[in-house]
Amino acid sequence: TVKIGDPVSIILDCAAENGCDAIVIGEPRPKGFRGWIAALTRLPLVSPRLHQLMIRSAKPLVVVK
Repeated sequence: TVKIGDPVSIILDCAAENGCDAIVIGEPRPKGFRGWIAALTRLPLVSPRLHQLMIRSAKPLVVVK
């Protein structure tokens, strides 16, 4: 089913409803200014949504780049 709303809340609710042991999510490479900063600093920058998932999730989070 398609759900409308805050993506972070929907992902966390779905994981809880289905009794998931972990959450696996893809993270695209940063583009534009964020991509430029990531290339210069060689630091792993994450999107604001992924950052919220990392903070709010009680389950282990696996990020695929």
